[in-house]
Amino acid sequence: MEIHYSRATSKQELKQILQIQSVNLRSVISSRESQKEGFVSVVHTLDLLERMNKVAAHIVA
Repeated sequence: MEIHYSRATSKQELKQILQIQSVNLRSVISSRESQKEGFVSVVHTLDLLERMNKVAAHIVA
């Protein structure tokens, strides 16, 4: 399977990043999963993610 990487350029891609963040927060995954796979410790808003993306583009696969 070939993976394609690109810069996040649409609001929909940023919303998908937020969705992935929300299901990987330390507060919503088990301690076993957080030890095995890691976790997300911060919560971003769409507005903040858009501003961050203008300064340093997010990469999506």
